Amino acid sequence: MFLNFIAQRKAHQVDSILEDFEYSELHEVKKYFDFCCHGIDKMGRPIYIERMGAMDLTRLMQVTSAERLI
Repeated sequence: MFLNFIAQRKAHQVDSILEDFEYSELHEVKKYFDFCCHGIDKMGRPIYIERMGAMDLTRLMQVTSAERLI
């Protein structure tokens, strides 16, 4: 089971995703999807803020796909 886990990590290149992944449409995404990481709370958890009312979903899906957005 563990060997299958290691094989899947290698097959999907999980260990190098931070170096290899390019999100070239980030600048365009930020125009239509207002979000930010503000900092951390007292417990050390990240504070993530989304302004859902400011999102233009139609334009956002023209710029990127749902899979790339996630």
